[in-house]
Amino acid sequence: MHPSLLSELRKRQALHLVEQGYSSRDVALRLGLAETTVQRLRQGRIPLEEHDEDERRPQPVWCPRCRCHVFAPCQRCRLREYEQRHGALTKNSRVATEQAAARSAAQAADPRLALGVAQLGLPVRTVNYLAQADILTVWDLLQRTPQQILRIPNMGPRTLELIFAALARLGFHRRGASQEVEAARKPRRPRRSGRRSRRKA
Repeated sequence: MHPSLLSELRKRQALHLVEQGYSSRDVALRLGLAETTVQRLRQGRIPLEEHDEDERRPQPVWCPRCRCHVFAPCQRCRLREYEQRHGALTKNSRVATEQAAARSAAQAADPRLALGVAQLGLPVRTVNYLAQADILTVWDLLQRTPQQILRIPNMGPRTLELIFAALARLGFHRRGASQEVEAARKPRRPRRSGRRSRRKA
């Protein structure tokens, strides 16, 4: 290996082994170097690069935003930028954490809230539509209003009646459930009988 291609670490390792008393031949075999290269290092004909310790150590710089000396790049500024970019996510995760805490506390108080929607005796299609809307437990079902349930695709007033009946069997009664179902029903158009009447000219 040519001495110019020799890394600084390799040079220092070779000199360290020479200082410990190893012969040039042993050092060359251990490090995979030529014996003449080790002899040149020993004689000082291959120079070592001298690094000043202060040059290697990063120097603090003034951060105008934080108004203090920091090591570049300023980690506080980077954290602020990250929070500004992802602030909405952080707020949403806090809300989700609070909701999860409320759910676990309520389910600990009443085990019926932890029951799955599939255990209510609802039709499979209804259970699948509820699952697509992330309604998996009785707790999730009770958190939704009838209007939110009706917004789920393929959910109509009859399905809403089935859901309210299943909740009533479980012991959760909604005041005015029948009025909510009736309000959800759309008035049907009257059917026209027969053919359209033709205009007489």
